[in-house]
Amino acid sequence: MKKNYNIFVEGVADERFFKQYISHVSGEEVEDERFVILKGWDNLKTEASFLLPNNHDTGALEDFLENIINPNNRPIFDCWEKS
Repeated sequence: MKKNYNIFVEGVADERFFKQYISHVSGEEVEDERFVILKGWDNLKTEASFLLPNNHDTGALEDFLENIINPNNRPIFDCWEKS
């Protein structure tokens, strides 16, 4: 994987998810130092070009999950939609 990057996430759970997802998809491990835990997206101080789902639309981890989840597991979203 290209070594000139950082991955900004809101918290530890997001970091864990993306480490596992990237490893699953690419077969490569992401070093811990590539992750920057912001403790909230509003702590991002500069404009970024890699925010989910891209740098033009609003998005969140939940939006990303909705696009990659197996359709058989869609009932999990009932938890988010009811809150």
